[in-house]
Amino acid sequence: MRKAKLLMAVTFLLISGTYAQTVTTHPSLVAQSVCQNSPATPLTVAATGSGLTYQWYSNTSTSYVGATPIPGANAATYTPSTATDGTLYYFCWVIPVSVAGSTQWMAQNLNVDRYRNGDPIPEVSDPGAWQGLTTGAWCHVDGNPANDAAYGKLYNWYAVTDPRGLAPYGWRVPSDGEFNYEINDQLAGYRHFKGKYNYAGRHGNWWTTTQESGGTGWFRQRSGYGFKRFLDDKRKGMSVRCIKN
Repeated sequence: MRKAKLLMAVTFLLISGTYAQTVTTHPSLVAQSVCQNSPATPLTVAATGSGLTYQWYSNTSTSYVGATPIPGANAATYTPSTATDGTLYYFCWVIPVSVAGSTQWMAQNLNVDRYRNGDPIPEVSDPGAWQGLTTGAWCHVDGNPANDAAYGKLYNWYAVTDPRGLAPYGWRVPSDGEFNYEINDQLAGYRHFKGKYNYAGRHGNWWTTTQESGGTGWFRQRSGYGFKRFLDDKRKGMSVRCIKN
């Protein structure tokens, strides 16, 4: 008998809780010990919601850091290959999507507290500390963790453009020229660069990756005056919507 292959399913979810979709079934966390080239038990993640997309990943450790997207594994169910021996771990991102032209957009504001490589993004609640930042940070809307479920998190521009990647694997934050989607929901307001929170539930503000100068960057705003393009201080805390690569 050929060397056994050990399989473990691990689920990491980008968005959950009271967002538009709720994950109802997770793959089993019990290891599968399978002989090479023998059938593996399919892994399934179930979620409710509209416009959901799936992407399965594999890794040699129980982490999404350094994970590899599996080509074509874009359904709720994935059956691991047993063609080679060794131990692999699998997880799935579940993301709701809206389409604008030929571009797929996340249908919800980003709500992550780590960069794509796994490094933590600092949470900064103190107004004075927020004002002095020149590196990436995030905060809760109105400083209240309970708002994450309704609005996602707010990020400064430095987090948006950090080379470690704010968007999950397979996604990116749009540039100014790529922002062709008029957002009408999850109006999280913003955090002034001096630390004050404003307009949650009334205005929506979304960063792009495009800067105008050393201290300012372009963003989009939804308000009572429509959906418009503006320029502001990079220290400002705003929402983020991602587009698919």
